[in-house]
Amino acid sequence: MLRATINRSDHEMCGTGPTVGFIATGQAARSIEKILIQPLRTKRGLTATEVAAVQERIVTLRADAHKDMQAANV
Repeated sequence: MLRATINRSDHEMCGTGPTVGFIATGQAARSIEKILIQPLRTKRGLTATEVAAVQERIVTLRADAHKDMQAANV
């Protein structure tokens, strides 16, 4: 259930980010989605490697969202 919620939220960022001009945010979210989709489809938890990769990409997502917000003067 939590996996599905996280994936859905991330998927929404993939589409919404670029729609509102946050291109880097959308791309960073897409990189997370690419990791989450297979475990979700196969109904399994993330491996330690996948967890580490998601954690790295969340750092990037936060930085990109911050840059996009600064560029938009939000």
